Amino acid sequence: MLPLVGASALVHSTPFNADQAVLRYAAASETRCKQYILLTSQRSGSTWTCQVLDAQLGVTCGRAPRGEEHPVATEKLSELMINFSPALLALRGLTHREVSWESWVASLEEAFSSLREEGCAGSDRTTAGFKLMYNQVPHHLVPQFLGFLETHEVTVLHLAREASVLRLASNEQSSGLMHSSDANDVASHETAPWQWDNSTAENIRALERLDDAWANVLRLNPKIRYHYVAYEQLISPQRDVYFTELAHITGAPRPSFADVPGELIPLHEPTCEERVAQYSELEHQILGTRTHRACLMLAARPLRVLPDEFGQASPFWGVGPGCGGRPCRW
Repeated sequence: MLPLVGASALVHSTPFNADQAVLRYAAASETRCKQYILLTSQRSGSTWTCQVLDAQLGVTCGRAPRGEEHPVATEKLSELMINFSPALLALRGLTHREVSWESWVASLEEAFSSLREEGCAGSDRTTAGFKLMYNQVPHHLVPQFLGFLETHEVTVLHLAREASVLRLASNEQSSGLMHSSDANDVASHETAPWQWDNSTAENIRALERLDDAWANVLRLNPKIRYHYVAYEQLISPQRDVYFTELAHITGAPRPSFADVPGELIPLHEPTCEERVAQYSELEHQILGTRTHRACLMLAARPLRVLPDEFGQASPFWGVGPGCGGRPCRW
């Protein structure tokens, strides 16, 4: 059990001794196994991305389930900090505020230790990682988490699904369904178009602000190896380029999308018009958002112009003392 501040201990699906976990983590750190985190949010294509990475020579994403965790599971477990999700904490009468750094980092170290032992020891794998959701990192522990990434040289792969409206739709349409490793099987479960409501536009902007908040604390941190990729890029006609770049930064020696099993390659990615009822009406409410731009891309109508505010008549082209009396070109 893991100690929590001001609450009973959090029960893990696999109890372990924190001191032993730290020792195994330190010992594993002596190996040449690199480590990464796929930082993302629910319904952003992270299960698929993790499986595609795992298909690469030298890379592992997640680990095999232990008998006491999932007796009948056959696929790898890729979300190793799921016990810190708010919903699972709530089942124990706990909140993020009651999670101590000691308990959270012990679980993080245990996750990396198990990955190193299983994924790298005695194998040709040289890089090991797993999925970490935004809501599995307690807000008050973010500074310590960033310090951990710096100290232990953990690469952060930041995956975002730019079309946030499809995240909302997917959450509703796939309610009750587990993640599948077969992209075409997932497509077969699509239901009728999702019906949005008056709160959808603001929810979309809130999701985008959360993506931005994480990017802001990671992107310009000189001590953290960070890479941002949009899910839409990984399924675009240029997917080979974007995926090769993503796999390369994890440490894959010869990244190639050609190594990805056929069942993981989607036959068709639905557009926002196909997934969302009356999308054209919602579109007017989300102009200027990344969601809107991503939906245009999925519909093969990518944005091709800059906003009028950046034209020559805008303040960005003004004349002032800082420009030597000439038009400023920012």
